Amino acid sequence: MRNWKATVACVAVAAAWLVIALAPAAQTGGDAKDKKPAKDKSAKGAAAKAGPAKEPAKKPATHKVEKKPFRVELALKGVLEPAETVAIAHRPEPLINVPFTSGPMTIRTIVEHGSSVRQGEILVALDTRKLDQVMEQMKTDLQGSLASLQIAEREQPLAERAAPLEMETAERTKREADEDLAYYFKTGRPQAEQRAHQLVRYASFYYDFAKEQLRQLEKMYKANDLTEDTEQMILKRQKFFTDEAKLELQDAEISRDLMLKTVLPRKDKLLKDNVTRQTLLLAKARETHSLALAQKRQQLAKMKFDAERLRNTLEMLARERDAMMIKSPADGVAYYGKFSHGQWEASTALAARLSPGGTISDHEVFMTIVKPGPVVVRLLIDEKDAGLVKPGLAGKAETTFNPDAKLSAKIEKISVIPAAPGKFEAVAAVNAGQGSLPGMACTVKLVPYVKKDAIAVPAGAVFEDDDIHFVHVVKPQGKDEKREVRPGRTSKGNTEILSGLSAGEEILLERPDQKKTPPAAPAKGKDKIKEDEK
Repeated sequence: MRNWKATVACVAVAAAWLVIALAPAAQTGGDAKDKKPAKDKSAKGAAAKAGPAKEPAKKPATHKVEKKPFRVELALKGVLEPAETVAIAHRPEPLINVPFTSGPMTIRTIVEHGSSVRQGEILVALDTRKLDQVMEQMKTDLQGSLASLQIAEREQPLAERAAPLEMETAERTKREADEDLAYYFKTGRPQAEQRAHQLVRYASFYYDFAKEQLRQLEKMYKANDLTEDTEQMILKRQKFFTDEAKLELQDAEISRDLMLKTVLPRKDKLLKDNVTRQTLLLAKARETHSLALAQKRQQLAKMKFDAERLRNTLEMLARERDAMMIKSPADGVAYYGKFSHGQWEASTALAARLSPGGTISDHEVFMTIVKPGPVVVRLLIDEKDAGLVKPGLAGKAETTFNPDAKLSAKIEKISVIPAAPGKFEAVAAVNAGQGSLPGMACTVKLVPYVKKDAIAVPAGAVFEDDDIHFVHVVKPQGKDEKREVRPGRTSKGNTEILSGLSAGEEILLERPDQKKTPPAAPAKGKDKIKEDEK
């Protein structure tokens, strides 16, 4: 046995020395060069006949399911705004029927943007000259109204007391008119007619008597042939008396005719008209007596109302004038413009108008007083995350100005209706640090959902067909199983699985291709092939 082993060892050593000795010759000899290409060529031909080498099948990427903490994190951007602000605007008194409209008001003085102000300090002083002129005119009108009111107030009691006397006077006048008319037709007119005729008769009688006396004197003197001067004078006097009696007769006749044809008919008409007039006046007094008193009372009340309205209007104008000296309602910092939904609105055009000589309009918010103290940030949350964010949820905030300062934040309220399509508005209180000012950009980070032992898988491993979510679970035999799952929230590329998977299982990260049945399978029908493909 030992001799056999020694023999083998000697043969091996000899073979090794032979190989070493032949190696240089093989490298320099021409035969060696001629033989080597032939060997390579034959090897390539054999490889070509054998075809391309098959690569080993690539194993699909998988993920092992395990329980681990899962959290939804939100990073919401907004702008710091003060928690307490007071909008400053010129809000005039509601004046009616006043020859004054404020319109654009001219600025006389205004505090600078960013100034610290105290409560009661004048922020803006507006031009009041036009208003002063209107107030002076209304003061004059009020004085005249008050004077007329005093006269009416003194006349009213007198009118109340005089009303019964006026009624009594109307009734008495009517009664006297009736009595006068009755007396006239019963006594006065007949007596006037008789007197007129009697005067004519008297004048006629006197005229006849004078003529007869003259005739007898002439006859007597003629029979006695008396021609003395005395007789002549007596005759002359009697002739004069006769002429005078004739004239008086004529006057009596004229007076009688005038009385009967003119005076008495006119008096008839006058007395009848007086009765009619007094009848109407009495009826009017009876109908309008109480109404006239009520009218006077109403006029007095209206005069009081007008005077009071003027007085109130003057008081409103006085308040309006005071309001044109716009004062700060609180301590704080004066900002030009206003905050609106987390945005600071302060246009260049507004800033240009806010200077002496510029103008502001009624109810225009041109300035905001920012009270010192806490600030808030207004955030917009996606509709899918709005249900997670609740009032009281705490988080962290950081400003672009000082990102190293981590500020505490807490959600105070969230809107119940969308503030924009697919967005809900939330307001978070921020414990602002030093140097954090309203208007600065701010990011609030929230963790509204946390689960310590959740089953979460890569979101790309969860597939969906016809609103059904599923994963491909790898079975121990190496095949995959399509399994329906109920997904939850997705965060940072991972989706929480609420049901359908258990810890320890393995799933495919990519959706596998559908398997196809080889064409040479006559025993299987079309339905069987479709089932295999599925």
